[in-house]
Amino acid sequence: MVAWYSLIHVPPEALPGAVAELVRVLEPGGWLLAAFQTDAETFRPNQLRDIAVSLEFHRPDPAAFGKLLDSHGLDVDATTVRAADVEAGERTRQAYVLARRRA
Repeated sequence: MVAWYSLIHVPPEALPGAVAELVRVLEPGGWLLAAFQTDAETFRPNQLRDIAVSLEFHRPDPAAFGKLLDSHGLDVDATTVRAADVEAGERTRQAYVLARRRA
């Protein structure tokens, strides 16, 4: 299963429930790959590309996210954090977490 920059829209207090649902549909031994922005405050733009928006971008800590996965029955296999690609318009580092559901 892939959660590619989708969990950034889940408020921190709702993240455990979202992770529980992801785990629920994973078969034992199934993989989860998550990607998200990290290392910054919640971003609340009111405009993107000249369009009015109401969004929140939450940026979890990779270690805390790994602990959350562990508490829901996943073993983290790898965590990678890379620098922001400023030329591509990124403002924060990006995290990638690969985890497997325990059998």
